[in-house]
Amino acid sequence: MPQESDLGLVVCGPWIGEFAGELEAWHAWLRHIRHTMFKDNEFICISYPGRKILYEFASDFWELPDDFMEAINAKRIFPRWASVVNAETNKLLGYGEGRTANLASWVSSRVQAIAGKRHVIRIIPGSGATPQLKEALPRDQEFKLLRTDKIVPMPQAKIISIFPRDRPNETWRNWSAGAAGWQSLVQAFNRDGYCVIAHGAKNDSLDLGNSTEKFGNCVGRPLEDQVAYLQRSIIAITPICGAIRFAAFTGVPTLTFGNLSYIEGAERDEHKPVGSNPFGTKLVCLAKRGQWNYTPEEVKFCADKLIKELKV
Repeated sequence: MPQESDLGLVVCGPWIGEFAGELEAWHAWLRHIRHTMFKDNEFICISYPGRKILYEFASDFWELPDDFMEAINAKRIFPRWASVVNAETNKLLGYGEGRTANLASWVSSRVQAIAGKRHVIRIIPGSGATPQLKEALPRDQEFKLLRTDKIVPMPQAKIISIFPRDRPNETWRNWSAGAAGWQSLVQAFNRDGYCVIAHGAKNDSLDLGNSTEKFGNCVGRPLEDQVAYLQRSIIAITPICGAIRFAAFTGVPTLTFGNLSYIEGAERDEHKPVGSNPFGTKLVCLAKRGQWNYTPEEVKFCADKLIKELKV
């Protein structure tokens, strides 16, 4: 744990791990130490592009550099945890080959450029950081419901948000119905008068086509844009992934696929305000069946039931 500072420059990250860990542990822990230990310091956070909304407490937010993101996206690599930025990481990504700097030196050069004579305090997440950080958080965890006042084009119809996940190296987390299943679900909701908005990261989501009057493609857009639509959605639908936490942190009731026993308060239809779901967002879990071998009709039926229960 970092110690009380001498008003040095505090640089946190870079976070290169999974979004779920960043959402449910890393950014909340940084908010906690910012408020309790580094109130008067310049406090910089480094993470993926478009995630500034998570770090409203920081003095500045640095996005991971373009060439690092190009390496991530080209190889469709998804670091499981907040892996330490080291030679192994760079080799895995091919990052730094034929270039002047790797990620670690990129961070160092930026820090040196602004540090001057100040003492620099580096806070770097290590491998397997998520459970350790969750344990380190106080009982009154410093989570914040994700909200934005950003103005984005809004449909007149009620919104249903979906997360059409597609990870090639973790197919067990994808919906077996694939793109055709998601498109069928979108069409079914459209017939009922809903507008469907697709969310997710560009490198691990299916492309369901261009935006129309009844379908909005928000995949790959900054988190703030996605929050703007999520906070106005009546429900969200997602397979098992960080999107569950994302929906929970925006307060939208969520229908999700698979066995969520490892998410506190989300097993079956319990939704206590603990752990991965600090705001008590309603999370309804469909039990795992094969590779989540539900038909679009079955998912639609369960979604309709949830909407009816919510009376929206």
